[in-house]
Amino acid sequence: MDTYKALSEALAPDHRVHYHGRMMSLLLADVCRLDKNGPMLSAIVVNGQSKKPSGQFFELAVTEFNRRDPHWTWQQERDAVLARYSEN
Repeated sequence: MDTYKALSEALAPDHRVHYHGRMMSLLLADVCRLDKNGPMLSAIVVNGQSKKPSGQFFELAVTEFNRRDPHWTWQQERDAVLARYSEN
């Protein structure tokens, strides 16, 4: 897992994407859309203080990825991403 700020810093200096900006949300949503049938990749990017994804993540989860099960959690999504892309 990483923070929005760390991702923003990793993109710099080639790309100026502020970690609190709308562009960060748009880019992460686009990354998720690359594989609509897989786990949401942005589940591994979290707020440094709360240690969970931003509100835009949860909105996207419901509106585009049909994560409406009342038992669904972002931690399950994160774990699915890690399992899918682990080096094992």
